[in-house]
Amino acid sequence: MAESDPTIVTTVRAHYAELSNSKDSSRAEQQMRDEIQQEAAGVPPTRAQLEGTWVFGSDATIDAMLGGLATAEDKAKMKTDMLTKVGSSEFTFGPGDLIISRTRDSAGGEKVDRAAYRLDGRKVFIKGGESKREYDLTIGLRNGRLQLGMGGLGFSVFSRK
Repeated sequence: MAESDPTIVTTVRAHYAELSNSKDSSRAEQQMRDEIQQEAAGVPPTRAQLEGTWVFGSDATIDAMLGGLATAEDKAKMKTDMLTKVGSSEFTFGPGDLIISRTRDSAGGEKVDRAAYRLDGRKVFIKGGESKREYDLTIGLRNGRLQLGMGGLGFSVFSRK
């Protein structure tokens, strides 16, 4: 067996300690996930770009979630399930900081919420309606569509009405 070079042994031990540090590893993994999500979200919009009404697109949302990983049959089933459980929705941004959310369930009922919003880079913060709490969504424009996501769970995709 060949004798080990002391410099190589010291270098390997130093890097092994770095790689074994789970705190650094976790931080690097989180940074990678954040970068992937930022890329998927698209470009942070301005208030002027958001102004108007955006309608939920089930097909675009399914494509954003699955890409080419599902068959046409699987996508059709997901669309039916999504529209049955979630219904349809739209957001109207403006005038000013007003945001109006309209949700229609599969039985034809409609819920309308009014709130205030503010943009901060890749986040939109929404507060109002019956909630005293402010919540945030990841927001971006990609290929002319609005994308809204929560906590790395993928994006709902909206088209301009």
